[in-house]
Amino acid sequence: MINQFLTVKEIAKALQVSEVFVYKLARQGKIPSYHLEKCLRFDPSEIHAWIETKRGLKWNRDKREKPC
Repeated sequence: MINQFLTVKEIAKALQVSEVFVYKLARQGKIPSYHLEKCLRFDPSEIHAWIETKRGLKWNRDKREKPC
């Protein structure tokens, strides 16, 4: 059985960030994602696990990067 995968737009909306930022995270390998031809997709269970690993981490913004 195939899971329902999420799109960049859906992930951006859920995380309240821009679509560009989601693409950047995926390109850098910082968020679990799958490339299906020209489409980028996300497994919801992997995204939930990824978010859990981020809880409680100290936030340190690089001032050279633009905010989300």
